[in-house]
Amino acid sequence: MHETSVFGICIKGELDDRWSEFFDAQSVSVVSDGSTHCLTIVVSGPLDQAALLGLLNRLNALGLPLVSVQRLSACGGNAQGAEAGKRKGDYV
Repeated sequence: MHETSVFGICIKGELDDRWSEFFDAQSVSVVSDGSTHCLTIVVSGPLDQAALLGLLNRLNALGLPLVSVQRLSACGGNAQGAEAGKRKGDYV
């Protein structure tokens, strides 16, 4: 069995929290990159590598520019750890 993890996926642009259902995500939030641009942080549910690749392919198919992907916690990590990983400095 493959290990699952929670990921923070940063994309360029602004998506609202209605996208969380589409991405099957714990949260979708918008942060500023320190200039006039916005970044959207998608915090995934627990994903294995195949599911992560599927999510990244969906982002690509929508034409959403990927900025970064960060592993926030292994499966069994708490939601606080995932929320702490969403700080602006962690992605820009």
